[in-house]
Amino acid sequence: WANGVPLSGADPYAVFSNAYMYMLNQLHHNYPKAEICCCTLCRTRMSDNPSFVFPETYGGISLSDYNKCIRTVVMQARCTLVDIASYEQRYDTLDGTHPNASGMQTLARLFCAAYDDAHSRRM
Repeated sequence: WANGVPLSGADPYAVFSNAYMYMLNQLHHNYPKAEICCCTLCRTRMSDNPSFVFPETYGGISLSDYNKCIRTVVMQARCTLVDIASYEQRYDTLDGTHPNASGMQTLARLFCAAYDDAHSRRM
């Protein structure tokens, strides 16, 4: 996302959706019995830098557009969508992207809740 890779386009090898699908297909091929879980992307914060403003877009593409793409590809690839973004909670970071210890705790909590939600919808 932060590199502004296009979601779709003329070059099938230079777009996010195709690369993401290729990755999931390779994982299915290499690990046919594995449950493959894919997370959506969350917004962040920086407690050490209160003036930090989360950039909603990079390269003209919004985080929510990437999440829509992730949701679509994950469903098409028959993987488990762990939709942590749906909780709309920010995690704390060192630099605006990489989580600190508190941010990792938040991501772990969100992952567990979203994973449980994903499995409860299957039943």
